[in-house]
Amino acid sequence: MNASAGRAVLVGVDGSSAARRAAVWAAAFASRTEPPLRRVHVLPEALYLMTDAAVMGQGPAIAQHRAAGQRFLDDASTEARLGFPGVDVHTELVPGPTAPALAAAGATSGMIVLGAPTPSGVGALAAGSTAIALARHARCPITLSRRQSEMLP
Repeated sequence: MNASAGRAVLVGVDGSSAARRAAVWAAAFASRTEPPLRRVHVLPEALYLMTDAAVMGQGPAIAQHRAAGQRFLDDASTEARLGFPGVDVHTELVPGPTAPALAAAGATSGMIVLGAPTPSGVGALAAGSTAIALARHARCPITLSRRQSEMLP
C-alpha cells in the first residue's frame, strides 16, 4: 500500500458509530504515515436522481440531507484534529450511490477506510454491502475498521 507516499487516506463518513470509529482509525493511520486524510460523505442516491421539478419541491429535504452530511464530516474532522493535530484533514460531500461514489472519490487514494459494525457468530467474517460493492470498484486497498477506537494502528 502506498499511503505513506502522500496518497490520501479516504474514509467514508455516514454518522454511524462504526463510521466514527473508522474515522478515528484513519486519522491515527494518517498521523503515522503522513498522507492527507479525506473525509467523504455520500449523499443519498435519490437526491441526485430527482428531476428538476422534484428538486424544486424537495428543496428543504435536500438542504437537510446536505446539512446533516456536513455535520457528520465536521464532527469527524473535529475529532481527528483534536486527537491527531498534525493530520491534514479535508472533507467533501459527493453524490451517490455509495460504493461507486466512494470508489470515484478514492481513485487516487492510497487507501479507503470504512466502518463496519462488529458482527458476531456466523457473520464474523462477513463484510457489509457497501464494502462488498466497493471492492468491485475501488482501485486501492480497502480497510474495514471494526474495532473500538482504542485499538489504533
